[in-house]
Amino acid sequence: MPMLRLLVLSLVVSLALSASVAGQGYLCAEGGGDEQAGTWAASVYGWMVQQAPVGDVVILGLSGSDAGMAATFLANGANSVLNLSVPAAQADNLATFSVITNADIVWIRGGDQAQYMAAWKDTLTESALEFVYANGGVIGGTSAGAAILSDLVYDAAVGSLTPREALRNPYHANLTFDTDFLDFAPDTLFDTHFTERGRIGRLAVMVARRFEDTGDDILGIGIDDRTALCIYPDLTAEVRGEGAVTFLERSASTRQELAAGLPPSITDLSHHQLTEGYVYDLDTRTVLTRPAGATLVAPPTTDPDFTALSLSGSNGLDNDQGDVSVSDQRAPGNSLALLEGALTVTDGNNSLLSTVISTATWGSTTWDENRVGGPQYALALNPHFLALYLDFAVRVDTLVSDHLVVRPPVSGAETSTVLLDSHGLTSTAFSTYVSSGASVGPRQSVALEGAHLQVLASGQGYDARDHLALDPKDQWTDLGEGVAGVSGIPVQSAEGLLLLGTDVDLKLVAARPNAPAFLITGSTALNFAGFYGGTLVPDLTSPGGLLLVLVTGPGGGYALNATMPAALPEGFQFYVQTWIDDPAAPFGFAGSNAIVGTVP
Repeated sequence: MPMLRLLVLSLVVSLALSASVAGQGYLCAEGGGDEQAGTWAASVYGWMVQQAPVGDVVILGLSGSDAGMAATFLANGANSVLNLSVPAAQADNLATFSVITNADIVWIRGGDQAQYMAAWKDTLTESALEFVYANGGVIGGTSAGAAILSDLVYDAAVGSLTPREALRNPYHANLTFDTDFLDFAPDTLFDTHFTERGRIGRLAVMVARRFEDTGDDILGIGIDDRTALCIYPDLTAEVRGEGAVTFLERSASTRQELAAGLPPSITDLSHHQLTEGYVYDLDTRTVLTRPAGATLVAPPTTDPDFTALSLSGSNGLDNDQGDVSVSDQRAPGNSLALLEGALTVTDGNNSLLSTVISTATWGSTTWDENRVGGPQYALALNPHFLALYLDFAVRVDTLVSDHLVVRPPVSGAETSTVLLDSHGLTSTAFSTYVSSGASVGPRQSVALEGAHLQVLASGQGYDARDHLALDPKDQWTDLGEGVAGVSGIPVQSAEGLLLLGTDVDLKLVAARPNAPAFLITGSTALNFAGFYGGTLVPDLTSPGGLLLVLVTGPGGGYALNATMPAALPEGFQFYVQTWIDDPAAPFGFAGSNAIVGTVP
């Protein structure tokens, strides 16, 4: 068999090279769902048959067969359909290779992507799929069958990763990738059942993890159920079906901080969510064509305007704090409301203008679609609004300066906050498909072209007026050395957002233990170069000037928490320095470095 396989592979390479003049084939990645429900299948399966020279179909799986899928292909013009089971024991058979390569459409059923890759990777079955594709055929799949078609494959080899697990730990054991399988769509990652299972936060973490681990800027593609991304040989891709396809990638201004066991921070991801008729270029990562039903969005004329509030993901009533509120996100609502067109968007209490809120977003898999897709539907109705997704333990404070700050949970594990900002949208569109006999209107899947996604950890903020994620670590600048004492040069640091009502943590380390100390603050700098060998920065007479007498702890430092007072103007600077009684220092005082924080 090894010699036979080598000969077959040589033949595959030879034929593939001879076919290269005609280009590669076609891909159809479908997000899952019943192909016999609704009317969407004609658009997706009909597209595949139109691209195939003859229309001979092989439906591929590890075991069993799917009569309904075969009937769907035949109903949409296929010439013939064969269900083929290829377990690992038969994956390297020449007969299997022959059956697959005689088809011009190969469709891979749903199942388990890890099992597919374990059975077919580096076998004649993989070579057969590559042969069909290289010779202009169509390779497609649904659910797990679609997941294995991208360059990077989330294989779920250990177990399926939930959005909540991803937003609590970007290095969760269930976040596993595989590569070097079919690689038909370069630099992509397909994630299926996307809105149905609330996977927007999960895909954001996957995109960030890949960059963190390898430096690869992968394009995350989230595909809804009953929806497909149909890809042509030139890598232009058309959305077809009931739902939406979401394209998520790092932008030039994306910043991320990932650590094992800690909620992730990922800011300013580019987010294009597109419905049927949109055409997207996977190579240039741009929208090429919009459907006739798309609406170009006028520039924004208003800005968010916040009341000071404390929001909790465990408080369902906080759904109403926004400008608008989406119904059927809480029991006894309809868990299929989005699918059946039954979501309603009503006025909120206007505490947070230009905002829609989803609480307990990932609290129940039954409600995922409404709690993630519902706010997106509201954004399409209200372009330039922002959507806040709050899991159970999440707390967010909003400030009258039109900022918000993510707080640590009172109890329970911390989950990052997801924020989808539609400010500056290019276009919107709405699905026109009616999903079932129980529907009261079209499915409420929408297009949001040109949004931005933020994943914010505790302590981070967001400027809703300037549409900018804020990291407290970026606000503080170190100003110079200080003066050495018996324990070396004391080190002053601070973390926190300099905003009305927010907390700032001031810390000092490496000072003389159990010694008197003087914490000095001010909004201007005296800059006494050479003062005791260092620089005395804060001016006590300036606004914010303060002299606080302290005693360092046995470890040679202190930790203080200060709440910012009255509203601080943008650009306001806040200087901090500490001097410590220390006989080993010049004139008996050791000085810390000075730091300055700036109000965003």
